Amino acid sequence: GLDLLIYNSFNQEISKWLPEEFVEKIIISKLNAKHVFVGFNYSFGYRGQGNPELLVKLGEKYGFKVSVISPVEVDGQVVSSTLVRELIENGDIKRAQKLLGYNPMLEGTVIRGEQRGSKIGFPTANLQIAADMLIPGKGVYAAKAYYKDKIYNCVVNIGSKPTFHENHPIAVEAHIMDFDKEIYGEPLKIFFIDKIRDEKKFGSIDELVSQISQDRDRAYQIASLN
Repeated sequence: GLDLLIYNSFNQEISKWLPEEFVEKIIISKLNAKHVFVGFNYSFGYRGQGNPELLVKLGEKYGFKVSVISPVEVDGQVVSSTLVRELIENGDIKRAQKLLGYNPMLEGTVIRGEQRGSKIGFPTANLQIAADMLIPGKGVYAAKAYYKDKIYNCVVNIGSKPTFHENHPIAVEAHIMDFDKEIYGEPLKIFFIDKIRDEKKFGSIDELVSQISQDRDRAYQIASLN
């Protein structure tokens, strides 16, 4: 893995730099790079004028080596962050996992919810997710919960709670199986395995409870095999 990640915020000034100016100010002056690795479709500089071919030439001029990484394909499809994000947003967890090589993950802090899950026999850990994290599309998912180095099967609901609310903000609620601890304020990681069904508005609490029970059983079957 990487030993160090440097994040350089993008702003109006940087957006106007020409390709060579970007190389001079970032790659040379700031990073003093000796070897630069970029993707086959990498672009840089004002309006993306720079490409890997130009970067190679600039590397020769400024004394750093450039390696261009060829596209990675899975089933004839080029893997890209854009494609993976689209799959996750659409709830296609299995396909996203195949492209990533690992299960999509969400991490958040457990916060107090409306306590409805506990009242109907299915307590949930409600996650507060950072605004810049990608959340899978609305629906119910089989997943694994990681808490203090222990792994638990879980069923996760992502949605706006249509049975109880109109236009409620998206909530991430995980019912962790064989788990009875109170973990408010603590971090929790959820690794998604597969989508079970779409979000649905139920006509009664009894209908909801019956469906959650089925979801739990299905999630347990899926998670136990992964």
